[in-house]
Amino acid sequence: MLKVNDLCVRYGARRVLDSVSFELGADEILMLVGPTGCGKTTVLNAIAGLVPLERGAISLGAWRASAVDSIPPEQRKLGMVFQDFALFPHLNVLENITFRLRDLSVAERWIERLGLAECRQARPGALSGGQKQRVALARTLAHQPRLVLLDEPLSNLDAALKDELRGDIRDALKAAGVPALWVTHDQEEALSLGDRVGVLRRGALEQLDTPEACFTAPANPFVARFLGEACFLSAVVGRGGAQAKTALGEVPVTPEAAPGERLTVLVRPDDLAFAASGSANARLTSARYEGQTWLYGATLDAGGEVQLRVNHEDRRAVGTRVALTPCTGAALPAFSRVPISRQ
Repeated sequence: MLKVNDLCVRYGARRVLDSVSFELGADEILMLVGPTGCGKTTVLNAIAGLVPLERGAISLGAWRASAVDSIPPEQRKLGMVFQDFALFPHLNVLENITFRLRDLSVAERWIERLGLAECRQARPGALSGGQKQRVALARTLAHQPRLVLLDEPLSNLDAALKDELRGDIRDALKAAGVPALWVTHDQEEALSLGDRVGVLRRGALEQLDTPEACFTAPANPFVARFLGEACFLSAVVGRGGAQAKTALGEVPVTPEAAPGERLTVLVRPDDLAFAASGSANARLTSARYEGQTWLYGATLDAGGEVQLRVNHEDRRAVGTRVALTPCTGAALPAFSRVPISRQ
């Protein structure tokens, strides 16, 4: 099990990681997301032993590294998968995968598993981006690491190839039974692949939980906004504490709060729908065609901006007056009235 405790890293006068702590289970995939410069890659580099620690400790199996007791990278038994593949251009697929490998049968397992059998003699220059990343993953897993670190492995691939390859990488990691720490800037990737998601901001973990919990019960407005489209409405808690009055009317909120307390309520596009009947309460301000759906922006008469996503057949013109209503049966996440930062 990987254990990271109170990890702090400084680059000159700037602290890039601030008291980061987490554990990683035997075959768990943890996705790390956050804005550019938040410290995601630095977490990987610290675990790999590529940057010195200011404070804290990292342990995996028999080794433990700290600010005073460093362990060389080559002794940590880690595998790394990079976005630029890092393949030897003068070696073919088989030679890349088996480089410094004694047990070639292990390599054959991953060549077959990852669909590389027909290109084993090809050099990287003749491979597609997806094939190159499969070779990089096969090479990593063939060396039987105790932990795999992935630094945005799909960022250089086109969207269609990403969809195909992301599932294959997850399946391969699970088949290997090896834990993985996967850095990505793609929120959809993080939510669909991780057993847990860690959201970083300014070097600190804002939330570490299951993908569903991070999305449906975000720890704060930053996490809510970072993991998906999010709008926020002012609200006042009603007498029972579980309902709040908003520009959309009374809505259930979680967690419950004291009657009269002022909150900010999270509303996502899938939480709203066009009402079948009733008086108009908003005006459409934008429309974006997404293929299977339309994403509309709207200004509420009672104040506030929202978005809603509807079926592609429900085409309405910008400027149209509409009646909007909450359509979710779940309580909406609510936060204390604080400024909502994007960074």
